[in-house]
Amino acid sequence: MRAGVGGRWCRFLAIGAAGVCVQMSSLMFLREALGLSVLPAAAAAVEIAILHNFFWHLHWTWAVPRESLTPKSIFERLWQFNLTNGVISIATSVGFTRLYMEAFGMHYLAANLLAIGAGTLANFAAAELIVFRPHLRKERITS
Repeated sequence: MRAGVGGRWCRFLAIGAAGVCVQMSSLMFLREALGLSVLPAAAAAVEIAILHNFFWHLHWTWAVPRESLTPKSIFERLWQFNLTNGVISIATSVGFTRLYMEAFGMHYLAANLLAIGAGTLANFAAAELIVFRPHLRKERITS
């Protein structure tokens, strides 16, 4: 039996926590090792975390059955995930990181960490209602 919305929320948060580590380490690498300025580095780090999170969500949070996964269906979901969660994450990460740095003089890593939290609920709702909804509908019909 598949997890209900509460189980998916908990899995979403667990993967999100791992994604935070991916995003923060990517941001630090892009900033410190490659010398990118903060906001482009933050946007790139978000995309790296988005890719990480998508594949975990596909296989664990929403547990899409392997037999229904084709290259086309994976690409379509990844595209939807980037258009929803990616846009939300980049907008909140870049916008709030800048706000926290300028308004409160925060270090870019602390500012970005706080910014990540700003989009969490919106990202879950977008994934639940848009990206993985077709899979959930099929599950209800066959159950």
